[in-house]
Amino acid sequence: MPYPIYNADTLIYNLPVGYELKTKFDPISIITPFGKYELLLNVIDGKILINKRFELFSGSYSLKQYPDFYSFIQSVKDIEGKKIIIKPIL
Repeated sequence: MPYPIYNADTLIYNLPVGYELKTKFDPISIITPFGKYELLLNVIDGKILINKRFELFSGSYSLKQYPDFYSFIQSVKDIEGKKIIIKPIL
């Protein structure tokens, strides 16, 4: 890849009144020779705040490095595919 790729997103969702997250989300940070991925999720004042950053470093990678590169990309894809589940507060 001749140039780096960097994406940063902040997502805000309104949590319905009387609902909370079903599971707790710990911050995620993946750092490899190929790039970085970070995800932070918080609930503040009835809003779900998601901050995420993805950086793919520039460079050429050998066929020997490809399985590790693929693993990094697959890890990011798996995290991005997770669902946020809410439940009523009992």
